[in-house]
Formats: sequence, C-alpha cells, structure tokens
Amino acid sequence: GIGLVEALPIIGVAVGFLLLNS
Repeated sequence: GIGLVEALPIIGVAVGFLLLNS
C-alpha cells in the first residue's frame, strides 16, 4: 500500500514500545 498508510501503525507500535521501555 501507500508508504505513509503502512508506516503510521508501525510508527505507533515503535513509539509505544519505546515508551514502555522508558
């Protein structure tokens, strides 16, 4: 699909993962 559309959920999971590890 579109890069941004597919990247948004990936970014969300990555940010959430980093926040949980902080």
